[in-house]
Amino acid sequence: MNLTWPHAKSSNFFIGAGGALIVSAFAFSNLRLILHTFDVPDIYHKDFLNNYVIGRAALLGIQPYQNISDLGYRFVGPGIGTVFPHPSPYPPPSMLLFAPFSLLPYPWAAIAWHLTQFVCLILVLRLVAKYCGVKKPILTALLLCPLMFAWNAVAEDFIWGNSMLVLLLPLTLSWGSLRGQRSISGGIFLGVVVALKILAWPLILFLLFKRKWRSVVAALATVLTLNLFAGFIIGLDTALKYYVEVPPTVTPLYRERMDSFSLYSVAWRFFDGTQSPLFDTQKAEPLFYAPSLALILSFALPAIAIVVTILLAHRSKSFDIAFALMICTSVILGPLAWLAYLTWLVIPLSVVLKRITLAGDRRAPFATGIAALLLFFFPTPLIRISRLFIVSGQSSAPFLSSFLTFIPLVAISLLGFLLIKMNLSGFSFTE
Repeated sequence: MNLTWPHAKSSNFFIGAGGALIVSAFAFSNLRLILHTFDVPDIYHKDFLNNYVIGRAALLGIQPYQNISDLGYRFVGPGIGTVFPHPSPYPPPSMLLFAPFSLLPYPWAAIAWHLTQFVCLILVLRLVAKYCGVKKPILTALLLCPLMFAWNAVAEDFIWGNSMLVLLLPLTLSWGSLRGQRSISGGIFLGVVVALKILAWPLILFLLFKRKWRSVVAALATVLTLNLFAGFIIGLDTALKYYVEVPPTVTPLYRERMDSFSLYSVAWRFFDGTQSPLFDTQKAEPLFYAPSLALILSFALPAIAIVVTILLAHRSKSFDIAFALMICTSVILGPLAWLAYLTWLVIPLSVVLKRITLAGDRRAPFATGIAALLLFFFPTPLIRISRLFIVSGQSSAPFLSSFLTFIPLVAISLLGFLLIKMNLSGFSFTE
């Protein structure tokens, strides 16, 4: 036994060094991509352009829910091209977040936004480390932050200038407040997230089932207050018009894109294929063409998922596991789910890793490793691989090729399964 120990130690060292080298290579590659997005014309193709122009429109008293391209041409210049020829999908309160950035010239505003994302990422890592009981959470956050850029989800959020990392901060603060029995502050933080990104609404429903009345009231009051405040700036009729008209207009433009992995898009992928009436994206054939069935299942699958998750979370002996389960479902429940959405899984992953540390489950590390590999190293250009399946002379790929982009859905399902298994053992962070 003693003779083999040095060899095992040496083997572990090389495995660790090899893993660190691979992660560093991914991080370096992603950082280069992020820096290139500040070049012209890429800087004008960021999703942040949407945030910038609606914030500027709100400040100037102009209708913000015009085509983003039209507003961009007016506020930024003709260099933007014809990106995003549709109204902004962000709800009215989001203008309160983006308006301060729109006071700057667009390139400087983009830089300021990315710095905000970076600060939020560090703060999130620090909070998660603190909740996990790490003795030096600040140092841990600073060490982990560069490595996080190896995660394509984090890189995607920076590349496009999305808001998922920024919203992950109040979501993490809500988790910490609620698990610490600070009901009102937890509800307020959650209300901020829901008001800015409706995606998180299932968490309010979970609190309702848990009869956390103070948190529910605080969350709903925050959502209402932020919407009224935004309505006061842009007009209540305009704010109401968003909820009635914009989502039904924008969702069909994106729901059948191959890079969306939401439960809502699964049925459309099976029975209507992948395509977009507006964007030139990769096309794939459906299993068989039945758009009416796709419409029914696109609502049925998310409904089943939310009911099952609510029941499991409601019966959970651990609030941490219940909250993590709700986040997993929230990420895939909406009409669209992009790679940047995976950044919210920092919380469920931390819960799983904490369980492994405390309980020493022999099988969980293997399953967690698979889930982490699928989540962390899910490459953005998988759509290009599907093009290899296109037969010469045809414009679309076969049905099976489109399944490559459902890898995150598989990983999230595996992560949810691990949480459910831990739920049965009554795991808690306080163990």
